[in-house]
Amino acid sequence: MKTATVYGAGVYGLCLAWRLVQRGYNVRVRSLEPPLGPGTSSIGGSRIYRFAYFESAAYVPLMQRAFGLWGELASDLGTTVHEARGVVYAGPGDGDLLRGVRGSAEQYGLRIESGHPVPEPLPDGYETVFEPDAGFLYSDRICLGLFERLQGLGVQFEFGVPAVADSGLSFFALGPGMKALCPKWNLTVTMQTIAWLEGVSATLPVFGFDGGQGSFLYGIPAHADCTLVKVGEHLPGPVAGLGLADPFAQLPGIASNVARFLGPEARVVQKAACRYTNTVDGDFIIDWVRANALGISACSGHGFKFAPAIADLAIEFAESGVRPELLLAFSGDRST
Repeated sequence: MKTATVYGAGVYGLCLAWRLVQRGYNVRVRSLEPPLGPGTSSIGGSRIYRFAYFESAAYVPLMQRAFGLWGELASDLGTTVHEARGVVYAGPGDGDLLRGVRGSAEQYGLRIESGHPVPEPLPDGYETVFEPDAGFLYSDRICLGLFERLQGLGVQFEFGVPAVADSGLSFFALGPGMKALCPKWNLTVTMQTIAWLEGVSATLPVFGFDGGQGSFLYGIPAHADCTLVKVGEHLPGPVAGLGLADPFAQLPGIASNVARFLGPEARVVQKAACRYTNTVDGDFIIDWVRANALGISACSGHGFKFAPAIADLAIEFAESGVRPELLLAFSGDRST
């Protein structure tokens, strides 16, 4: 039987193991921490998925492929893994956010609607665009469900194990650990603040608001797994290292934008921290770290939604030695 080792037990490591088993591999997963451990990047309970990708329309076909695989995973796990609540975007009509949403929607024939209501009056020059087919993923449910499913399929998990290369086909999906493993990729690990709110309108869908000066407030409404609204700021926070970075450094900016866009009744009642593993340009890196070992998942804070598609493509890449078309932009060479 073919064998493979996956290093990392976040969503990328788990999706890799899932797809490898389906291809007939005997799989071992090795990780310092278990799924959703405090040092991982997959914590937080939910993640946004969206198709009208304002950062780059090149991500749209990757998301379309991933969405089909999320449906396949739901069938495999016997549970819902995503919910289409729609996403409302608000920003200057000529700004990067709305221009990117409209551009990717036009290029790929995606559904978007203008003029969706939001809780508070918007600044002058702001407009809204609504993407009805977007929504959120139940991220904790996905990770824990995959972990249990893989154990049932005979996948061997080893925790507390460092990423020491061994022989045979290997995949490294270490999140923040990729920085030490691949110094030539020039990765930066940052601490990101997540907060949960009360006092937000129950009719508000998933949202992304341009706060100006580089700030971007995102949020996910209350749902079956959480009665609070999750919010965060999608830009890199303070650089992690030696325990000196304040994991809640973004909280004042989040609170300011919450009051600005969601109204005075919205208030932070819980907070947590996760990590972004950032590339120089914000795009992903999927590339070799040594012979027969592929490194994955330096995803700059926006990678969760693509995990099953990238897992599939990475396995195809590793087996054939030929980079799939959807991964052409993700070479590690551009970071050197």
